[in-house]
Amino acid sequence: MVDSDVQLNRVQIIDEEYTSVRAYVEKKWPESRIHELKAFWKNPLYGYHFVLCANVLSAIPCPRARARSLRSIHATLSESGQVLFVNQHTNSYFTKAKRHPNAIAHLNGWIAPSNTTASYYGVLNREVVIKLISRFGFVIEKAWIEGQSNYVLAHKG
Repeated sequence: MVDSDVQLNRVQIIDEEYTSVRAYVEKKWPESRIHELKAFWKNPLYGYHFVLCANVLSAIPCPRARARSLRSIHATLSESGQVLFVNQHTNSYFTKAKRHPNAIAHLNGWIAPSNTTASYYGVLNREVVIKLISRFGFVIEKAWIEGQSNYVLAHKG
């Protein structure tokens, strides 16, 4: 598992329990590896047979950070490894945020500033995901849509 330090350690409710993602994963799947994103970029481990990249690409508002993430995922896969990319391609909350008068178009979505912070809302449809990951050497095995999410299963090219 790879995510930002903030997301890994933020206390939230998971399975009706106040815990962090890191603590939950360590408890539920002790054999799993947990990596902070910036450390993963610097030293990706190799040989994973399966990588799940769920609702990550659409949350990265920087093309360079997306590129580093995709290069690292590609590098970590074993020769027969697969990666499943999952992204929301439609969401009523995102649509509502897009209509906010201060929303600023950016990459595949928009930035919604508030009084103290700003949030990025990216929406990547299936075709955008396929085009994006293909540029980084992934070969598409299967792509489909279910509900408000799209799924792209790929391997190293």
